[in-house]
Amino acid sequence: MRMAPVVLRSFAADASLKQLRLVVCWVLWLAWVVLGASPVQAQLLKWNTFGNNGTETTEPPTFRNLNLDGATGTLTLNSVTPNSNTNRFGGIDWSTTSQPGSDYIEFKVKPQTGFRFSATSFVFSWDRDKNGPKSVALKSSNDNFDAYLGTPVTRLAAYDGVEGGELAVSTGNTFTFSLLNITAETTFRVYGYNAKKSTGKGGFDTPRPRPRPRRTCN
Repeated sequence: MRMAPVVLRSFAADASLKQLRLVVCWVLWLAWVVLGASPVQAQLLKWNTFGNNGTETTEPPTFRNLNLDGATGTLTLNSVTPNSNTNRFGGIDWSTTSQPGSDYIEFKVKPQTGFRFSATSFVFSWDRDKNGPKSVALKSSNDNFDAYLGTPVTRLAAYDGVEGGELAVSTGNTFTFSLLNITAETTFRVYGYNAKKSTGKGGFDTPRPRPRPRRTCN
């Protein structure tokens, strides 16, 4: 099994500008543009929570494209309390309401001077226990965190105590949207909500690889 990441995909519509189509692993796909060249594909940001113990308060990217400001990409928590859990960035104290509250994971994207980006999708893996947030939504500072970016992901799977905590991980979740030709620093917030209890755990997760079962003949 491959270790699954979080991703944002993109494109830029202006053919007169150079665009770099960029990935993030965990992931953010963005398209970067600068005057005068042909499209090139490259990674933008990459995170990997494999090896986390769950008590981290920040998560720096494991890769940052050179066309991004040096402070770009670090994940931070707001009103979420870190809580021990292998390979996860998140915690407890998520919103128990049916709508996003003030509990979220945040990161900022700032292009270097002369560049701009477009973002069209965000793909992620989520881990929760049976009391954790089963809904996740994405918003940005582009409209002061008003509208959803894509459709919120709901009814995420939960670990209920069955063998193998990795069964809690829901991979390949996707927000599809369109943010085009952005030149200013932009903040993205990933809201976890609809938790059964405030003590419920949840957050981004990078699943550990599972060994393939061996076939035997009797």
